[in-house]
Amino acid sequence: MGMTDGLDPAILEKNRPGDDCPQRTGDNPTQRLNEFLPRDEDLRLRLHATRNANPGTHNTPTASEVAAIIIDRAAAEHRDIILNTRQGGFKRIYETSESYDPLQYPLLFSYGEPGWTYDLPFVGDPVDSNGKPLTMSLREYESYVLHDRTASSSLILRGGRLTKQYCVDQWAKCEQERLRFIEKNQLSTDWKHCKISPMPCGTNLSMYTEWLSTATTRQSRDTGVDSAEPEAENFGRKVIIHPTFTGWPRYMYQRFLDAMAIVRETGAPNLYITMMCNPNWPEIKENLRPGEKASDRPDIVARVFMQKLKALNKDLDEGLLGVVAARIHVVEYQKRGLPHAHILLIMRPEGMPVTVEDVDRLTSAELPDKETHPEHYETVISNMFHGPCGQPNPNYPCMKNDKCSKKFPKQFAEETIMVEDKYPTYRRPEGILSHKGKVWDNAKINQWVVPYNPFLSQKYDCHINIEVCASNKAVKYIYKYVYKGSDMTTITIE
Repeated sequence: MGMTDGLDPAILEKNRPGDDCPQRTGDNPTQRLNEFLPRDEDLRLRLHATRNANPGTHNTPTASEVAAIIIDRAAAEHRDIILNTRQGGFKRIYETSESYDPLQYPLLFSYGEPGWTYDLPFVGDPVDSNGKPLTMSLREYESYVLHDRTASSSLILRGGRLTKQYCVDQWAKCEQERLRFIEKNQLSTDWKHCKISPMPCGTNLSMYTEWLSTATTRQSRDTGVDSAEPEAENFGRKVIIHPTFTGWPRYMYQRFLDAMAIVRETGAPNLYITMMCNPNWPEIKENLRPGEKASDRPDIVARVFMQKLKALNKDLDEGLLGVVAARIHVVEYQKRGLPHAHILLIMRPEGMPVTVEDVDRLTSAELPDKETHPEHYETVISNMFHGPCGQPNPNYPCMKNDKCSKKFPKQFAEETIMVEDKYPTYRRPEGILSHKGKVWDNAKINQWVVPYNPFLSQKYDCHINIEVCASNKAVKYIYKYVYKGSDMTTITIE
């Protein structure tokens, strides 16, 4: 994007110095900034995926949303705002100051209310067992601020896209605070219960450690270390990230090992379930203010989705699809907007889908009859279709080398067929045409149905894909997909 892309031309014109302007340019910080910025060069920030990067984490965004890009080496360093004071100097405000939020978001803090800082007390001034006053963590503070209350009208929750930026900014601050704590408590951290597992094949130590710029680094270079020396870039202090730090490579690898230990004990997963949030859920729409969209209220979307996910997991644990021996689930907020969850079910022998009849009982890949099941029909039409991709939409996210990576449209099949080392070929009969004039690559509509469970799809009114895992060879692939890690990107400045 360019430096002035999306800015109001009228406002830019007002800030441009004119011949009749009595104020000197040197006294106006905005004008000084405009003079400092290059006029002949329009820089653009481009996000893209590299050739050998994992597409599950490095793919480019497919939805318009707010995100923060944080460089690993600077993940624990402070961010700040630099103010031009009336006395003519500059003042640096760090993100841990109570003045950071009202200065960064004046539209959300219209009265200049102070934000979070380290010594923010609880109401009533409670103390710990040693008599020391208890202070509020950043996460506790944001949980309070982002909770909508009937008796109040918080501007923070009514900022639309600015609210989303605020949420992303605060979560980034939480991550930075955790990293700073780990950095400062390397010797005092209890590692007894966090045994460092051997690294997986094909990885290196850089996946598990970060070289952070510290005072030691700066002092070493200031004392005469030649920057041209080969090892100069490695000066600093190595910080080992604790395996409890959510989303870090060691954390994801530990979770993967835990999941594989469950497989060794109970067997391979039998069902692979994906549940996606539906922004049209009545629980979401009924709590939106006039003029708001679901994308404007990530707090409502997240809370409703988690309640739905808890209800789904409760149904699964109680044996809705069969007697469950173990269950694993992961919630993701990928670069696609809404949250979704991946669930792996390991069934007991009496509940395992081993026959065609078992598969047909659990899943369906065809459109239900509109006359006999009208509500179910509308649910499947709204939530359980892939694409259309291919010729009607060659830029669809699933398209790789002019082909659908999910292998849609599927082939018709009059009966379900169990295929060795692959997902079953689900029953997809012919005879149902396109719906409401939609073009499905000139194919019959059943070819685009994503496998689902009729009861769960109708009960939760959202996309719930259910796949039967027919092969033990798919275990590592599925678990690596579930624990692939946080989103990443490659940035090029042009």
